[in-house]
Amino acid sequence: MGVGDLPAYIEDQDLRRHPLAQWFRETGNWSEKLEVEEAGLKEYLRLKKHGLMFKTAAVKLAYTLAKTSLSGGADGFIRCGDTFTLLNRGTSAKLQCDIASSLKFKCPDLVYGKEEACRLITSARILVPCLRNTWSVSYVDDSRDSLFRYGRPVRIHANLDLAPPGESPSGRPAFLYTDRGLRPGDVSDIEPRAHESIPVSKSGSRVVLFPRTSPNTIWRAWPPLRQMREKAHGKPVLAGDKFVLEHVASGELLMSDEGAEETEYGQEHRVVAYDWIRRLDEGADAEHLSPRSKEIRSEKALTEEAAGNVWEIQAIVEESDDGKAMHDDFWDMVPSAPQVTRKDLPGLPPRVVAAQRHSQFAILEKIVAKLKSDGMHGVRSFRKICSLIDLFRNGTAEKRSFEGALAWVGVKLPKEEFAELVEFLEVKPGSGTLDYTRIFGVMQPGGMEGPRLTAVQDAFSKLRDLSGCGLVEVRDVQRFADVSALRDIDPTRSDAELLEELLGQFDPKSADGSISWEEFRAYYADVSMAVDNDVLFVELVRRTWSL
Repeated sequence: MGVGDLPAYIEDQDLRRHPLAQWFRETGNWSEKLEVEEAGLKEYLRLKKHGLMFKTAAVKLAYTLAKTSLSGGADGFIRCGDTFTLLNRGTSAKLQCDIASSLKFKCPDLVYGKEEACRLITSARILVPCLRNTWSVSYVDDSRDSLFRYGRPVRIHANLDLAPPGESPSGRPAFLYTDRGLRPGDVSDIEPRAHESIPVSKSGSRVVLFPRTSPNTIWRAWPPLRQMREKAHGKPVLAGDKFVLEHVASGELLMSDEGAEETEYGQEHRVVAYDWIRRLDEGADAEHLSPRSKEIRSEKALTEEAAGNVWEIQAIVEESDDGKAMHDDFWDMVPSAPQVTRKDLPGLPPRVVAAQRHSQFAILEKIVAKLKSDGMHGVRSFRKICSLIDLFRNGTAEKRSFEGALAWVGVKLPKEEFAELVEFLEVKPGSGTLDYTRIFGVMQPGGMEGPRLTAVQDAFSKLRDLSGCGLVEVRDVQRFADVSALRDIDPTRSDAELLEELLGQFDPKSADGSISWEEFRAYYADVSMAVDNDVLFVELVRRTWSL
């Protein structure tokens, strides 16, 4: 048999046309190209599997892939509440949430220590803006500046309309979260191996979507070059900027690389918290380089090894030269999904949901009106009752206990109305556990802010100064409060009764009996919900503490 002859048993014509058979005809050797063909076969099987999974997701999770609009960036600035996408420069893929996944984690920094249902975060080449890859920022501080700025602590949350299959959107944000205890999925070693000489440490951690705020959900944006970060502090982040996202609690950076994560959409790039830029800058030879040489090396690394740490914020849909929206090649991997009708989508039709919401808010208005009619401490009293039935100290209560709390403050709802209220407040449909804090959120969505917050800050500062020891105690409240100011709101009671009620609102948690700023602010946040008029509230605080 000559070099160009195939074995007689290879009769299948498709197999005879295979590139590996052609290689044998030319060389007479099967093995030299075997390794290359193995890699190609693995890639083919991966894409096939991915395509099949994605085809299923295109039906099952079609609502998460529906194109959505981006907001913000028209004037170049990104603001709180704007919707944008984040493109990773290392993987050329966008940050995504797999809302159909369910991972159980608990945050070690939350006192109740309860496991929460978290969602997997990846990056994937679904480039068209949709529910699963659009994000927004919310701020941690009390500043009223709406701009997203470098160095400013923020929380990054998923699209509020994104909900698990079969559920309606809750309207509650879920945030990017990580901590050092979250090891990456099936990958045994987190460190990207760019060069063997670069020292690394096992400090990377998985990033997930977490349903509550915690210290581990706080991030801040910085320019990719470490040398530029101090200079950029406080400057606005602009649409199209390339930056890194630092996890404040751990100091690690949000990163995506070639590591694989299995999702409901197929195989996608993993996302972890790992500061590859810092590890490159602090390499073994770093001390021998000049500052300019370090900068040049860092700039080069940002386009190569450390590109996975760099993200580009996109708030405007890119267009091609002919003015049409850019085509997403990723969608060519699978056949077009059949058109999905309304009855195939999870949840109820929008008009039904709108009617339910209207009915539910009518019930909430009835409860709010009753709490406000009980005077300035009506809301405070209701919160205290709720805290007594909150067994896990996490803002939730069992529905029968909550019905009793409503009855205690004089709210007795018909069976049908209470069922609607339960549907609105339930943490998970059918669980019977209610998030009673939503009622307070409806009463004052933005919380106590502006002149109201300033007046309360001034009052606490004065009390701390008058105490003589830098601590505010209940006896300081008793000595310095002018309760005659409260009579305008409740004119039927004597000064002694008003003072007794005011003192009863504070329940110091500290062993020394002192009242912390958080406790003082929480008291006035409840009073603020009961007093609608800004001027009246500010005057109440100023007269009570003689400001």
